[in-house]
Formats: sequence, C-alpha cells, structure tokens
Amino acid sequence: MRIRILFFILLFSSINYSQESKAIALLDYMNTIEKNSTVSFSYDAQLLQKISIVPIENQDIKAVLHYLEKETAFNFKSLDNGTILVSPRIANKNFKLCINIIDAESNLPLTGTTISNGSKENTFAYEDESFIKYVNYTNWKTIHIKYLGYQEQIISIDTLNGLPCKTIYLSPAEIVLNDVVINYLTSGIRYNNDNQSIEVKVENAGLLPGETETDIFTSIEAIPGINSSNGKAGNLVIRGDDPDKTLIHFDNIPIYHNGHYFGTFSPYNADLLKTISINRNGYAAKNGGGISGLIQMNTTKEVADSANYSAGLATSFYLMNANIPIIKDKWSIQVGTRASYPFNNFNTPKINAIEDFIFQQSLITQTERDDNRVLDNFDFDFSDVNLKSNFKINTKNTLNFSSLYVTNTLDLSVRQLNATGGNNPQAPTLPANSRDNTFINLKNIGFNLEHTVTWNKNLSTTSYVTLSEFKQDFYNEIAPPDEVFASRSYINIIKNFSLKSTTTKSYENKNTLDFGFEAINYNVSGERSLINPFNPEFENVNTQSKLVSLYSDFTFKKIEPLTLKLGLRSSYYSLTKKSIYLEPRLLMNYNLGNSLTLKMSAGIYNQYLNNVSGRNGIATGVEQYNWKLSNGSSLPVVNGKQVMFGGIYKKNKWLIDAEVYAKKTDDIAIYDIYNYSNTDDFFIGNYATVGADILIRKSWNNIDAWVSYANIKTLAEFKDIQEERFRSVWDQNHQLNMVFSYNYKKFRFSAGWKYKSGLASIEDIRYFYLNGSPFNGIDLLNRDYSNAGDPQYDEFQSQHQLDASISYTYSPKTKDWNTVIGLSATNIYDRQNITGQDRSRSGNTAYRLNNKYGIGFAPSLLVKFNF
Repeated sequence: MRIRILFFILLFSSINYSQESKAIALLDYMNTIEKNSTVSFSYDAQLLQKISIVPIENQDIKAVLHYLEKETAFNFKSLDNGTILVSPRIANKNFKLCINIIDAESNLPLTGTTISNGSKENTFAYEDESFIKYVNYTNWKTIHIKYLGYQEQIISIDTLNGLPCKTIYLSPAEIVLNDVVINYLTSGIRYNNDNQSIEVKVENAGLLPGETETDIFTSIEAIPGINSSNGKAGNLVIRGDDPDKTLIHFDNIPIYHNGHYFGTFSPYNADLLKTISINRNGYAAKNGGGISGLIQMNTTKEVADSANYSAGLATSFYLMNANIPIIKDKWSIQVGTRASYPFNNFNTPKINAIEDFIFQQSLITQTERDDNRVLDNFDFDFSDVNLKSNFKINTKNTLNFSSLYVTNTLDLSVRQLNATGGNNPQAPTLPANSRDNTFINLKNIGFNLEHTVTWNKNLSTTSYVTLSEFKQDFYNEIAPPDEVFASRSYINIIKNFSLKSTTTKSYENKNTLDFGFEAINYNVSGERSLINPFNPEFENVNTQSKLVSLYSDFTFKKIEPLTLKLGLRSSYYSLTKKSIYLEPRLLMNYNLGNSLTLKMSAGIYNQYLNNVSGRNGIATGVEQYNWKLSNGSSLPVVNGKQVMFGGIYKKNKWLIDAEVYAKKTDDIAIYDIYNYSNTDDFFIGNYATVGADILIRKSWNNIDAWVSYANIKTLAEFKDIQEERFRSVWDQNHQLNMVFSYNYKKFRFSAGWKYKSGLASIEDIRYFYLNGSPFNGIDLLNRDYSNAGDPQYDEFQSQHQLDASISYTYSPKTKDWNTVIGLSATNIYDRQNITGQDRSRSGNTAYRLNNKYGIGFAPSLLVKFNF
C-alpha cells in the first residue's frame, strides 16, 4: 500500500510527465521513479535500451504497470520488498512480428524488402500490406530491414510486440556522401545542393504527366530551364543553347543522336538505369566537351544477389530485361532490349501520332495528297540493346563493363502511277512506275570498361577505356524501271576512343580532391554525293584530332556553412593554332540556417565537336546530322561562359528554388546543307542568353504539386546574315509548367499543363535562304524583320497542352512477381502547336512556307511483368 501511495504522489507532482505527451526512453522513466521513491526496478538494461514510452496522466501504480505491459513486450511484476521485476513476456516463445514497410516519399508499399535478424538463415521477404511472421524471441533481438537504394533500418523487436502492425518508413539512401540532397520534384527526383545537380533515382521516380513508359528525356524536360521547343523529347534545349551543346554520357559512353523515331522519345532503357544526374548550370572540371550542360546516365555497379526479370508491351515498343548473378557475390550480368514491333501493319494510336508528327510536309504526306503517287513501301524499325557486367575482383577492386547499341532504320518507296515531266530541264519526263526510294539508317554503338580500386578509406581511383561509333547513312534515288536516273547520298560518322582516370582523395575535415586526365582520339568523316545528268557533285571529308585534358576539382567544406568547389580543366587540342584551352569552374553554396541556401556558379567551357546546323533530310522531313570537328579557321572551337546566382528554400514540405543566369556562347557555325558547292562556307556567330527560373513545390502525405516558370531570352548574332541581333531558333521567352501527382495505395496518378510562348517565325527563313535569294519577290537577307505588324515574320502562336498518366501495380501476396499497368496521354485536347516552318515548291512555282506542328493527341498503354 505504501508503494502505491508514493507512486501516485510522484506521478501527480511530476509536471514533465503529466503535461507533456512526448515519448521518452523507458530507462529514463524508470530511473526518475527510482530517484524519487523507494520503488526499484530489476531488469536487463540491454533489452530495454532502445525502447521509448509516452508517460500517461495521473494513475495508480496498478494502472501504470498495466499500461507499460500493454505498450511493451515486458511483464512488470511487483514483489513484496518493493521491487518491480521487469522480464520479457514472451522469452523463448513465438513472437508475433507485424509491420508495414512504406516508401517515405511515395507512401507506397516496398514489396520485395528483406527482413532479417542479421543472418542469412533468418531472412524473409516483405510481400504486401501487413507482414506477419512468428519468430523466436531469443534469436530475434533486432530486425534488419533492407531495400536496394534505401537506408537500412535496425529496430529492436521489443518495440513491435503488443501493438497494431507498426508502419516502418524507408527513405532513399544518399547518392553522394556528405552532400545535402533534397526531394526536388516528385519522389525519386532530387536536388543535390552541394554540386547543384538534379538526380533521378530511376527505380523510385514518381509518375510524370503523359509518360508511363518512363521516358528519360521527358523526365528531364520537367526540370525548369530545360525545354524541347520543337516537340521532340530528344531535342533538349538547356537554357537557350542548341541541343548538341549538351554533353550526354551513358556509362561514360558519349551519345551523338537525339533518340528513337528521329528524336521523338529517348533511346535509353529506363529499367536498366540506376541514376541520372543533370547539371543545367556549371559542372565539375573532370567532365568536358559540352557548353550548355551535362546529362550522365548510369547503370548499376552492384553485383546482383538474386536473379530478376521483366518483360512488357507498350504502344511504341516491347521490352525484355534480365539481371542474373553468375558467381555468388562476385559476378552478375544485366541485359535488356527494347524494339519496335516486327509487323509494319500494326500501328497503335501513339505510333500514328508520332508518324504524323515526324513525317509532316515530307514526301510521305505529299504522296497522300497526290493521286499520281502511291506509297509502295514504308518500313521503320528501331531497337536498343544494353549489356552490363559487374565483377567484384576483391574487396578493393571492381570491374564494370557496359555496352550500348541503338539503331533506327527507315526504308521508303514511292511509285508514280503515270509518266511525269514538263518544260523544266531539271525535271525531265519520267516514265510510269518510276520510284522514289529513300533509305536512312542511324546507329550509336559504345563500349566502356571501368576499373575502380579503393586504396584505403580515403583514397580511390577509377579508370575508363571507352570506344564508341555514331553513323547516319542516308540514300535517295529516282529510279525509272530500268535504271537509276538520279541519286543523293549522305554519310556522317564519328569514331571515338578515349582513356580517362580520376583519383579521389578525402580528408578528415570533409574536404575532397579529384584529379586526373582524359585522352580522346576523334575520327570524324562525312560523305555527300549528288549524281544526276546535269551537275554531279561529290564531297568526302575525313578529319582526325587528339584531345588531351588534365583536370582537378577541390571541394572545400572546412567552414561549416560554406561549400566551395574549385575546378580547372586544361586541354590540348591538335587541330588549332591555339592548342591549349583553360576552363576554370566554380560552384558555391552558403547555408543560412537549416532551411535556406544561397548558391552561385561560374565557368568557362569549350566544345570541339559540334553538329553544324543545316536542313531537314531530303524527302523525309527528318533532320540530317552534320557532326564536324573544329579546325580553328573555318570552324572555330565553340566557347561558352556562364554565371548563375540563386537560392533554395525548404521547410514544412515547401520547396522554392530560384535562379538567375547569363550565358554567352561564341563561335557557333551554321550553313545550308543543300548548298553542296559551299560546304566549307560557314556562317560564324554567337548566342547571348539571360534568364530566370523558379520552382515552387508543396508536398503532402501522398500528394505532390508544383509550378515552375522560366523566363529566357536568347538572341543570335551572325554578321553575315544581319547586322543586328535577332531571336534564336530556340528562343521561347515564357515556359510554364503546372503539375499535380497523387498516390493511393497501388495507384499513381499525375496530370500537368504546359504553356510556352511562340517561337520566332522568321528563323527558318534565315537558315534556309542565307544567300539572300528573293522569296516571292522579297529580299529576305535585307528585309526589315522588326515589323511586328507582319505576322508571317513575327512570332508563332503560343504552345500549350494537357498531359496525364495513371498506373496500377498488382502484387499477388503468395507470388514472387508483380504487374504494372499504365495508361497515359499527351496533348489531350489535341492542340496544334506550331514548331516551325518548312519550304516546298512544285516545278517552277515559287517557294511556299508550310507550318510544322508538334505531336497531337497520343494515348499510350504499358503492361509490364516483373519477376
């Protein structure tokens, strides 16, 4: 009785416990009781070490002990001498383990999570919903919860008994050690505050509007300041620069093409990718060769511990993937492929929308409007194949091999039903059944061997050997039944061999130093021919160069609120008189408290290999690549300078990111591909860009919503075309994105509306008629384009569209597989967004301009099985 009275008085007088509802350590709670009373507890401290409890309101000792027994896995028994014996209630008995495991960002179940007591013999797989297992208390003191790409949690088993099924939230693991990583857009798309990159964890990336097939380029376009102004996902414009000015790497393999279906969607299998890192400002000195930004796509480097497979059908392609361990904990192989369907007559609504978009104003659409022409053959196919081998030599050495093979092929034949001809000597009479045949093949092949050695915990070296080849092959012929009357051919080839090695040294004060070298041997060749009875023309160019770079990046973190990255890249380029090029880089962040960070970047960048702007492919409307090496005379090395200031604020699930920037890109080259006699007569100019981006994002438990706005102005200056600056072909001053996403159990939904101001309508004319020839009696070279009242030479109408996606994941509780079903649609209200103009003529008639439009309404369905 005395014990009960003393305990009651203690609880009544303790303001800390009666007025606050905060959990405290159970051991602290019992120690406080012992200090203020004659009560003593007898217990095993190791068992109680990680247990917390919320003190209850004033109760007598019996009620308190009953409450403690209910909320923990222990008995609290009062002995006659005033001692309370604390003992495990279920020692050496079956323990009911009941938990739910949830993604902390998406609030979706993480099926496939492994649950163990730290040993391989006692390991279970979290299947779905509530996980209930009966385990032996003696063997299960703690549970270990692991999921690839997430932070491991170790939890005392005593905290789980006697409660409803406890929910365990797993958070994604940090990609970069010691860096501050912020959930930027939806789940899986994060901002690395230290290196100012945006990182996509592909496996965990949330659903974006209009995409259930996880198109990498579309995901990147969701980032403020990155835009595809002509509607092709592969033509990414980062803050005003040409698409070829972005450096793109796939496991260190350089990429020189825009994507499948001539840039419509990305050529990368998202199921094989682990991370994507995007730098839209500056980037570290260990990378070079891109003026506007850096996109790095990386597959996994980890050895698979179990085999997994996936297969799926989408409206654009089919896919098959496998990740197979060959030697346990030592060697695994990952392989995947996507390809178009082998039967040409199978056209889904999305494929129809893509073809209408790609081949508008081409020979294909002209044939559809001409009763004298018929489309005899139209065969288009594409594929991408990836192979990855991960080998763990020992605890200090790993060897990773990657390969990439991407191909697109178009075989087109148009037949004339009746003889054609006229008075034009350049277009003589062709007999009936003459054919216009076109063949295009585009491929990108790459191999990368990577070796990493960890000398000690503070020193490591990664070395690369990379070989890649890009080739576009174009052939067109006019063929009467018995012979070839005329033909055009075009080939562009890049062969690239490189060696690279980077050593990273970490210091105890968190500073790091990266230093190394990169040596690249380029071989770029091009061939053009025009064969006809009148003016045959030929060109064959083969250029080789060597680029050797030394670089270092020093990261300073000694002063706690400040992160400073200083980099310098020094390059020797063999084809120019100025053979040494210096590129200093600076990234800086300063934390003002826990919520606000100020940031800035500045840097100089050089690009030695450029896709010189030209015309669309003959008869198809498809762009022709024209990659050329800088030679220092007719083709200078392209130089870019940029500076950015901004800040990022994050608090209470609000995120605000704002940046202002200025860029100058010098020595850009353009020319008209049709002008065969002047293929070395380039026009050299520059771009000047100023802009500002802002992102405002708010997240709730299972909802993400954000608005992003970019204001960008890019002016071009080409003195040989016009003395005054004029708008760039990529100039879209206003870019607005509004996105909403919602997750409910196994459903994901997202919708977004895009708005972009119109492109300048005069730029295609400037590019196509650089020689100043009159257009319908108008001298385009000397015309005053400043007249805003002339709509044909002013600005196209604004672009906007609504996109939406929904997906459902089905996971049988008793099966080791799941199914993902996704449905999406782009441009739901079928807006005709003008993206440019092309010219056409018939016989001796004057040229006419035809509008080109972005992709229309395009629904898509995906069904994928994961085993």
